[in-house]
Amino acid sequence: MFDTNRMSLLGTTIVITELLSTLSAKECNRFNGTCCYNEYFDSSAGKCLICSHGSFGKNCHSSCKRGFYGHLCSKPCECEAHMCNEHTGCRTRQNKTSHEKDHIWMVVSLSILVLFVVSVICAVIYLRRGIKR
Repeated sequence: MFDTNRMSLLGTTIVITELLSTLSAKECNRFNGTCCYNEYFDSSAGKCLICSHGSFGKNCHSSCKRGFYGHLCSKPCECEAHMCNEHTGCRTRQNKTSHEKDHIWMVVSLSILVLFVVSVICAVIYLRRGIKR
């Protein structure tokens, strides 16, 4: 699946690198549009904003490395890397969800059919006993 120790070490390395870059960003000046590291300038708001989930770096142009997500990509996914969404983390498999819905529909349909057949058999038995008396 994945090596959690290696993923944690990689995540810690990314976070430390990002923090050091942020601390050493002496050229940032939030008043003239030159934002600090892990920020971008929002022209509609007229100010620097922190990177949204799934991005980091200068002007937030870098996406999370594979297997990480969230604020400044600091959270390791607890699933296979290809199932990790850089914004929200682990995502469910669409095919499995669709298959599960089909399975539930089949079970419900068969249950209703069995209930109907048993009801008919009970009704027939009841009516036959009533006629013999």
